[in-house]
Amino acid sequence: MKIQDFIGAGVLPQAIENSGSSSTEMRIATALLAFAGGDAIGVEYEIQDTKKPVHIERMGTRDDWPFGGVSDDTLLSLITIETFANSTLADAKANFLRDLKAAVPNLRGLGPTTRFALGIPMEPKLMAMVGNTNGGLMRTSMIGLAYPASQAKERRAMVFELATATHHNLVAAYAGVLASALFSEALESNPRSNFEVLKAEVAAIPDLPSDFPEFIKNYDSWQPPVSGITLDSLETLRAVIWVIDRAKDCLDAYRLSCELKGDTDTVAAQAGALMCAQKIESADFYSIPWLKEVSWSEIKTMKTAYETLASSRMK
Repeated sequence: MKIQDFIGAGVLPQAIENSGSSSTEMRIATALLAFAGGDAIGVEYEIQDTKKPVHIERMGTRDDWPFGGVSDDTLLSLITIETFANSTLADAKANFLRDLKAAVPNLRGLGPTTRFALGIPMEPKLMAMVGNTNGGLMRTSMIGLAYPASQAKERRAMVFELATATHHNLVAAYAGVLASALFSEALESNPRSNFEVLKAEVAAIPDLPSDFPEFIKNYDSWQPPVSGITLDSLETLRAVIWVIDRAKDCLDAYRLSCELKGDTDTVAAQAGALMCAQKIESADFYSIPWLKEVSWSEIKTMKTAYETLASSRMK
């Protein structure tokens, strides 16, 4: 597919066609598309009892999922961006919960924290995970695209507010802040390395839980767990960077993400989006063969999400 195909389908606005192939606008648009693509391809391999061979050259599915469908990862991220567009810092949290409740009929694959926020009954064993999952990071990370590095203070405050609408655990919330810093930095003219961004972010935020200094200290020694990536927020963030550091292009990032096992759709969505924001040319997103099989028609607010992020970034 080409960018013109997404414009013709109403997924992106006409104005993007006049942007350069490596422009800020194109990076934002492609990151959004790559997030949804990674989400759609990753659900087939998510949390399997046994390791499933990854066939990244085609779109697959599973018995409980519509072919080409995205999960709550994409839909909650777009809801968060929509809330950001229509909120101040003071009302962002309340507005997100309002928008989340309104969107319930269109959501699937919800994690325990979101289900708890919506009052959906859960098994007692899942209650321990409420507020302490990677869902806050998952849905707030791309808010970083709206903020240049010079507005880091404002970005941290907004992302923290949006994340804590559901994720009251400080590790889960601040993991979202760190992830948003990577997306913010991706659009800078002379971006720092992922590690330098994360190290600087940890140093800039006072009174962080001890998990974050430990995260930086153990950064180089981290290896993916054999059993797969869990819903732990910092483990998810480290897995995303591990994938980006090794992938030759976006499709390869999806492959590596799915081969990690565990929460494959979240890792693939984050890694694909961040790679396209950072390295749009080498990511080669538009050559992926199965893009046309993603259910783009059900992602109804991607155009407005793009317009929100691009207009905020270009102020």
